[in-house]
Amino acid sequence: MDTDKCKVLLRTVQLGSMSATSAELGYTPSGVSYIIDTIEAELGFKVLNRKQSGISLTEAGEMILPSFEALLEAQKHLVAESERIKETISNK
Repeated sequence: MDTDKCKVLLRTVQLGSMSATSAELGYTPSGVSYIIDTIEAELGFKVLNRKQSGISLTEAGEMILPSFEALLEAQKHLVAESERIKETISNK
């Protein structure tokens, strides 16, 4: 799972709007929609309900959201740890 796509999904959930996400992250609204479509295709189920008034999580989306959050936290940890290791190696 591409963590950049996961960030787009999580931000969309936080903002409640694909257009707000697109404006904040520099994507077109159709780009955000495409990213979410690819995540849903990869998972095999819908994560978001899309309405004129905004988006909301599906029941499956509610269930998978903590895993997306954990994945992004693990990525942050991995980046921080690799930076620490590079620093240790370069100081030898």
